[in-house]
Amino acid sequence: MLNIDEINATIRQLEQSNTTFDTCSKLASLYIVRDKIGVDQNPVEQEVREILPQYERYCSVKRMFQMREIGEQAVFESMAIVCLEVEEFINTLYSSTDTDTERQIIKGMLGNLIDILSK
Repeated sequence: MLNIDEINATIRQLEQSNTTFDTCSKLASLYIVRDKIGVDQNPVEQEVREILPQYERYCSVKRMFQMREIGEQAVFESMAIVCLEVEEFINTLYSSTDTDTERQIIKGMLGNLIDILSK
């Protein structure tokens, strides 16, 4: 039986391969299976599992850019996807809180990030 990590690894490989009808068909099937398996997971865990594959893809795209194999637009698009996944994770984490103290901890962390990015 496939687990989510094997599915994600296969998706990453196919996303980096040539775009063909066969590849697209396999990707579509794997996306559906991954989404179905994800329904059984804790929402926070599901969001966390989506960050790393996109970050790894960004690193690969960045490497290709640095080797002058692709343009900077691909880097920007990949970075935007990573940021979206992180945002979705934080939103899901925040939505799963039960107390004001939990929410304040998350808000404090976001405030710290804003301070760091403002320097």
